[in-house]
Amino acid sequence: MIKLLDILENLDPVGKEDADINNDGKVDKTDKYLANRRKAIAANLKEGDHEVAMAVSSLESIAEAIVELRQKLGNVERNIPGWIQDHIAKAENYIEQAAQGFHELKGEEQLNEDGEEDELKALLKQSYPAFVQKLGSSIQDPKFIAAIKSLKQDNPIEFSEISPTVGNLRPTQNEIDVDKSLKFPLTNAASAAPILKGGTIKVAGKLIITAGGGKYIVDGHHRWSQVCALNPEAKIAALDLSDIKDPMAALKSTQLGIAADIGKVPVAKVEGSNLLVMGKDALVAYVEKTITPEVIEVFKKAGKGDNAKAIGEFIWTNVEKMQQDNQPVSGAPGRGIMPQTDDATNWTQNAPDVQTAAISEVKIRTEPVGFRSVEKIISSRNKAAVEQAIEKIEREYPSAGYGTNVKKMTQMPSGVWVAVVRHSTTSD
Repeated sequence: MIKLLDILENLDPVGKEDADINNDGKVDKTDKYLANRRKAIAANLKEGDHEVAMAVSSLESIAEAIVELRQKLGNVERNIPGWIQDHIAKAENYIEQAAQGFHELKGEEQLNEDGEEDELKALLKQSYPAFVQKLGSSIQDPKFIAAIKSLKQDNPIEFSEISPTVGNLRPTQNEIDVDKSLKFPLTNAASAAPILKGGTIKVAGKLIITAGGGKYIVDGHHRWSQVCALNPEAKIAALDLSDIKDPMAALKSTQLGIAADIGKVPVAKVEGSNLLVMGKDALVAYVEKTITPEVIEVFKKAGKGDNAKAIGEFIWTNVEKMQQDNQPVSGAPGRGIMPQTDDATNWTQNAPDVQTAAISEVKIRTEPVGFRSVEKIISSRNKAAVEQAIEKIEREYPSAGYGTNVKKMTQMPSGVWVAVVRHSTTSD
């Protein structure tokens, strides 16, 4: 059996080759083939993003690195760093998987031939914590960002500014830092006064982010909780993801918008006590320790207590109600993986409606119907998604005589749209 290393070690490096590229002592058709292949790869890479050319170029670079590393390793046993052995083992595994699973992209796969779009759709089906973890590792790829923006074009979000009552909102995270929530209004009279007075509050001049028509908090939990702790009847200025009713879908949509805007997934953490589980004694003690004389006067004028302890007990009444009536949604994560929209000023321009994207997913089944002809049964809850799938098939199989033919398109009683498309098994 001819070993790869025996062949590769004799090849001239790319860019430094002479006429006898394989260095077998003669210039023949093998050298001509190698020269033409290298020229074709270089030309294709200059012209655009050609997948085969890029793959072949990468494999040649890998092969050259194998030769170099094999020579450095030698045959004498000695200790080498663990990370080198780990990289070698992973590279072996990845290349074996690629070789064993190699196939040409065709059929249903060509309806969505961009791997990043496939990866993104698979990502949306994962739990929210797994989604954030994978998003953080994928977002450095420009193609992945392009896939997010493409998804946004097909599934835009309708945003609206609203003023929901804070006592009616539910958090989507299970941690609220008491310091980040209450320290500012307990030490700043200008902050506490309007909250106690009521009306619509815009904390720190910013909108919080909500979803479902003002039902769930997506971002701005600390601003919401400080208003709720002082006056649960007050309203708060919010930007609402109006069409998204599922809180986890709202979190994913927002994270995608942030990641596409700034190229990373910001994280934060709770450092103080969690207001959502804090007890009365601890809360009152916190208020007594934190509140300033100027803020005590504000509460006194509002009739909400004339000393630190009384004010602490007043706030505890509201916090206790919050803990009972404003429980986090099912599956609510910790603060660390929540959206941080303050870091991304243009996130709304990049955020797709992943709830709509999920129900718009197209399913395609292929059935043979005769010589060189098949029928594709296309189904989706989104009519436009079915129409787009048909258009892609028509672009791929335009040949006369065997062209596409929309046999039937109808909406089933379940609400699913179904179309049957007949086409040839070969494209032009």
